[in-house]
Amino acid sequence: MQQAEALEAVGDCFSANFRQFVQLIDEGVRDLVLVHGEVVGRGRLEGVSFSHCWLELNDNIVIDVSNGQSSVVFKHLYYERGRVGDNVFRYAPSEAVQRACATGHYGPWDLVTSTGL
Repeated sequence: MQQAEALEAVGDCFSANFRQFVQLIDEGVRDLVLVHGEVVGRGRLEGVSFSHCWLELNDNIVIDVSNGQSSVVFKHLYYERGRVGDNVFRYAPSEAVQRACATGHYGPWDLVTSTGL
């Protein structure tokens, strides 16, 4: 399976986490940002660098609801497991909504990964 096909087969991170982001903001959750970043895969994507999306709460908790999961984990553990580096973009609620409306999609908007995936 090609890397791009493998990613398409396993990912709804941008749409799922954007929807969760909007829902939490509507419920009054504050100090929440939407994050687009480059991660390094595991399992069948072991070693493959690709774009991913998640939420960060209070700059120390990650929420990720992609692919039917519901993960809430300390940021440092999430970054370690996903091998997240410096290629990360954070969006406040108003900016994320503006970007989604302007582009007509959930992202990535600014993120360019080393593999193009």
